[in-house]
Amino acid sequence: MAHPRALVALAALLALTTGCSSYDEDAHRSDVADVLGAEPSELDDQTWQEMREEAESLCESDERQFALDASVLSAGSDPARNLTVRRAHVEHVCPDRLAEHDDLVRGLTY
Repeated sequence: MAHPRALVALAALLALTTGCSSYDEDAHRSDVADVLGAEPSELDDQTWQEMREEAESLCESDERQFALDASVLSAGSDPARNLTVRRAHVEHVCPDRLAEHDDLVRGLTY
C-alpha cells in the first residue's frame, strides 16, 4: 500500500502541473484563423484537426527537426504567414519552446 504522504505529494504535483498546462483550443484556433485572414468558424473540423496534429508533431520534435521545419517554412511560398502560423502553434501548444522558435526565426531573417 502506498504511503499517505507520497500520495498527497503526488496529488499536489499533478494539480500543479495540470494548472500550468491549460490549453485553450478556442484561442489557438482564433489566432491561427487571424493569421490566415479567416474567421475561426471558417476552419472546418477536418482542416483544424490536421492543423492541431501538425502543431502537436512540431512540439514533440527534437531540436534538430524543430529548426529544420522552420528553415523549410522560411523558404516556402509565403514565409511570413507560414512562420506566423507556426508561432501561434508553438505559443498555444508548447509555450515552453516559444523562445527557441523566436531565436530560430531571427536567425532565418536577413
